[in-house]
Amino acid sequence: MASRLQRQQKKVQPVTRRATTINYFSLFNEDQIKEFKEAFSVIDQDHDGFISSADLSDMFTSLGEINFVTFLMLFGQKLMGTDPSNVLKNAFSIFDTGIFTVSFSNLREALTNYGDRYTEDEIEELFRNAPIENDLFDYNEFIKCLTQGSKINNPEAER
Repeated sequence: MASRLQRQQKKVQPVTRRATTINYFSLFNEDQIKEFKEAFSVIDQDHDGFISSADLSDMFTSLGEINFVTFLMLFGQKLMGTDPSNVLKNAFSIFDTGIFTVSFSNLREALTNYGDRYTEDEIEELFRNAPIENDLFDYNEFIKCLTQGSKINNPEAER
């Protein structure tokens, strides 16, 4: 016969965490969503609304072989416009403490504790040459460097 404690333990339900929802459509403009939809349709070879391993295999088979330069050219063209300045500015503005500045310690805390959590090494790599003074991160300058290229991405460019 089960004891009272054993019966109570069986009744306890595990606590489930609520999933946070993100409106991914708000991260992209209408033209970008159309491009993603078009790319999805190309990959979805059987047009069932899902990308299966068979769809990927068929797509790669139809592509044939490509060398690294072609790969770089294809993906480079697509990646250049994936995070336009206004999307990045909106993301950073959540933490804004002044005119295009955020507390770097607050940003670091958010990046290491929420969402797709970054490691300390990833944070160091990402912000190694970033414009940070007195714990203030100039995200406007950082965005310019990301989207237009500069000494932040290429410290040797100054020489």
